[in-house]
Amino acid sequence: MKPQLNQHYHLLVTENKKRLKFLFSFTFLVIINALSYGQVAFTAIPLDSELVARDLKTNLGSIHIQGKVNNLNTPFDSIALRIYRDNTLIRSMYEGLTYTGNMASFDFLCQIPAELNEYKISVYGIKQSVPTPIRSVNALLAGDVYMIEGQSNAFAMMRDGESANDNRSEFIRVFGNSDSNTIGYIFSVRVWKMYIFFGPG
Repeated sequence: MKPQLNQHYHLLVTENKKRLKFLFSFTFLVIINALSYGQVAFTAIPLDSELVARDLKTNLGSIHIQGKVNNLNTPFDSIALRIYRDNTLIRSMYEGLTYTGNMASFDFLCQIPAELNEYKISVYGIKQSVPTPIRSVNALLAGDVYMIEGQSNAFAMMRDGESANDNRSEFIRVFGNSDSNTIGYIFSVRVWKMYIFFGPG
């Protein structure tokens, strides 16, 4: 390898290592921030706009909310889960907290039907009947999930000035990101989005 090419190669490797280190650190911080709210840490909770896979026999999708409460700064005596359908409250669930040392666990399982309606869940900490909002997740759906696997044939970008606007719908969701850079796509944080096409990516 020629000296000039060798030097360029080492610079490229060093730069890629820096990028990967940053992406891993950023992803870790985002995950921690997304799951922790004060002294309440979630071990299972959906993301905004998530599509929950339905059971073909029951036509219902299951939503799991699980976590732990540290009573050092937030001495809640129970956790409440409120479920909304198109912003109308349809159900409330409660679970009392039993502490072992300073920690108590909570675990909710609720189901929503596969239909053209959006659902929202809100988690509250309760202390002496006073609710404190902890976390809300918006625009949830239940339905069928399709896995698309491939390389360039599975890479959705605008071609020749055309788009998929005719097929857009708030009830179609995609999971991933729109980073056209290979390294950026692999290591960036994935999110659920409504399928509305505005441009390349």
